[in-house]
This record gives sequence, structure tokens and C-alpha cells, in this order.
Amino acid sequence: MRNMFKFLGILIATIALTSCVGSKDISVPQGTVPNNLTAEQIERAVNDAGFNYDWQVKKTNDHEYIAFHSQKGLSATVKITFTGNSYRIVHVSSVGLSYDYDKKTVHSRYNTWVRNLNKSLEEHLRAESRRAI
Repeated sequence: MRNMFKFLGILIATIALTSCVGSKDISVPQGTVPNNLTAEQIERAVNDAGFNYDWQVKKTNDHEYIAFHSQKGLSATVKITFTGNSYRIVHVSSVGLSYDYDKKTVHSRYNTWVRNLNKSLEEHLRAESRRAI
């Protein structure tokens, strides 16, 4: 009987832990862009930020970039859009990350990738701003 309770305890703990790792609300990071940056400085910041976390970045126009990241058979493509003094990172597509369009959920790994990209982008935009002064 004792082994049965031990087994049930482990089973419940496993279910609880795996449910935490599953799908989460999709992260849509946003940030501000310093006023003193040129389009070239923003482009450099985006490329450097992507490089830090193995994102492949392609400029589509002065206000938009597409970034692609893959790891262990999983992949994500995001759009980084700049408007005025702000930017936003939005999910475009993904493979193996359980994206649910209706529920706006995705595997937590996607959110980690995008959070890291956003953090790196913020750092590089600030660095470009300091260089511009």
C-alpha cells in the first residue's frame, strides 16, 4: 500500500511539472526605441541582437524585420515591427512548438526564445543610443 501512495505521489508531481512546461500564452514583447537612432543603427541593433541568440534576421523594409530560429528540430519565425519610437515582436510561424492560433498559446520554449531576443534587442538599442550621443 505504501508503494501505491508513493507511486501516486510521483505521478501527480510529474503531471503537475509537465503541465507547467506545456503551452503558455504567447509572448508578444514590446519595447521603446531611443529617439536619436537612425535606420542604420536600428538595423545594426536588430542584427546584433539576433546574432547573440542564433536568430537569422532579414530586413524586409525600414520598419520591419523577419527573424528565424531553430533548435533541435523546433523552429520559430517572428516579425519585428518598428513604429515611431516603439517595436513589437510577433509570432509568424513555428514548427513543433504547439502553436494554437485560436487559444493564442505556444510551447514555453518559444516564449523563452522570444524573451531572450527581446532582452538582447533592448540592450543593443541602448548601446546604439549611447554611441549616437
